[in-house]
Amino acid sequence: DSLALEENLAPVRKGARKKKIPQARGPGFRFQFFHNARRRPSVALDFVVETLLVWIDVLLHEGLQAPLEIFYFSAEFEIHVWHGDAPLYRMRVTRVTTARCHHQMNAEIRDFLKQLEDHARTHDARESEHSRKLLNLEPETAEIVSILARSSRARRVLEIGTSNGYSTIWLAASVGPEGGRVISIDRSPEKHRMAHDNLLAAGLLQIVDLRLGEATEVIATLPGPFDFVLFDADRTSAPGQLTLLLLKLAPQALILADNALSHPEEIAGYLAMVKSLKQLQHVLIPVGKGLSVAFADSR
Repeated sequence: DSLALEENLAPVRKGARKKKIPQARGPGFRFQFFHNARRRPSVALDFVVETLLVWIDVLLHEGLQAPLEIFYFSAEFEIHVWHGDAPLYRMRVTRVTTARCHHQMNAEIRDFLKQLEDHARTHDARESEHSRKLLNLEPETAEIVSILARSSRARRVLEIGTSNGYSTIWLAASVGPEGGRVISIDRSPEKHRMAHDNLLAAGLLQIVDLRLGEATEVIATLPGPFDFVLFDADRTSAPGQLTLLLLKLAPQALILADNALSHPEEIAGYLAMVKSLKQLQHVLIPVGKGLSVAFADSR
């Protein structure tokens, strides 16, 4: 939940000229509190809705076919406090949001991810040049990455290695509904374009900031803080990139790296660095090609 307030006090002074606060746009309602037998209003509260968004969706649990209701509410409004006809207090609530009571990845997005999986498998099997392979996360690894992103309530995600946007879609679909955003870096113009088109098709492009360039150079320009980082690119340069990121992490952050088992020599330097840092708690999960998971806590 988020709440931002702007306050403007207008104390009532004896003999001061009474003036009305301009009416904001949108519907409103008033609470009035009365006192004594003359029933004159002592204090009145105006709630003026400026913008209102109510979003309700129904999904089906995969396999169970049970309806799952999702509710999202967002509003902007003003609260006016009056003493008689004189303005006493004005408070502007610029955003109030209630979190969704449940969140399940959209069925259409899962179908699209399955199409990308099938395409990547076929593409990589016939592509001889390593740099042109898509090299997506294994589906089981992507599920774990999604679970970690959602359960940690990540808001500022950094992905190193966009490829065609497969893992980027997983990340954006996992953190986007709770207000999170993703920055994803890749040095291949061709893959950068593919990721753009795939994110657009998935309806998630507005949540992702795609950066084209060498990851180490791009990371040096990013302000942070990041509470979730996924390494899925050049493993030999990962230690240097992690060094840059250590000062740009949130007080608590998850740092993940794929290919921890499939490319032991290339990732050895990164794993050695992660294990040597006292502020990191580390585990290697034997799923897919091996997923390194480190938890940074600087509190």
